[in-house]
Amino acid sequence: TLLFTSKAADDITTEELTMFPGMEDLISLLRVLDYYKQNTYDVIIIDCAPTGETLAMLSFPDMLGWWMEKLFPIKRKVLKVVRPVAQPLLGVPLPTDDIMDELTNTLEQLGEMRDILSNRDVTSIRIVVN
Repeated sequence: TLLFTSKAADDITTEELTMFPGMEDLISLLRVLDYYKQNTYDVIIIDCAPTGETLAMLSFPDMLGWWMEKLFPIKRKVLKVVRPVAQPLLGVPLPTDDIMDELTNTLEQLGEMRDILSNRDVTSIRIVVN
């Protein structure tokens, strides 16, 4: 959102521009992780769309694992050096350390959610048809 607000995107709200397809589902899935960790409920029911999109979201940590392990640390170091020079030249903000930390945290949470949903001792699946 920082990029769009810095460029004054007036005709479309910043939230609409930054909400990528599947992000709402991703956020909802991470909210389920919060409920699970709170251990307040005996059962949590997740009503998902009948597509593979939910499973695809859970595979993000695996898909991005190599990138996060090998390239992400390098990118962070490069951004620390380049950010002070590039931001004034480009006129747009570059990701801060806080944003990079949040990305790492989100991917770790997705990995936790994947582990929970694939654990047969914790999770069961019921297919419901109309």
